[in-house]
Amino acid sequence: MSENKYLYRYESYRNVSCDEYDTVYRGSMKMKLYTYNIIKETKCGCWIFTGYHLVNRILESKDVSKEYQKFVNLTCNKKFACRTIEDAKESFIARKKRQIRILTSQLDDAKEALNLISLEINS
Repeated sequence: MSENKYLYRYESYRNVSCDEYDTVYRGSMKMKLYTYNIIKETKCGCWIFTGYHLVNRILESKDVSKEYQKFVNLTCNKKFACRTIEDAKESFIARKKRQIRILTSQLDDAKEALNLISLEINS
């Protein structure tokens, strides 16, 4: 199999805070590269460790419960995580473009529904 012992995934996030008056403050957009330890490899993919908050305790004891494992099928086009950082970037871009297409379609549907109801009200 591969000599690489990790899979990679990019995620974006935004820190949001709220004051005592319920005013919401949106922080700047941030990116994070997650590095997942490969526990076991198969011919189709890898089992990765997802329990970051338990890293030291579990990895030292070599006891990785099923709760903190995820199978990533590396033969599929859409993967949870990728073998290289460059592939993880491409996967992130594809996910965000798809998200934009889905949300744009939902926004268009909402606008069309508002137009339809306003025609009903005016007739």
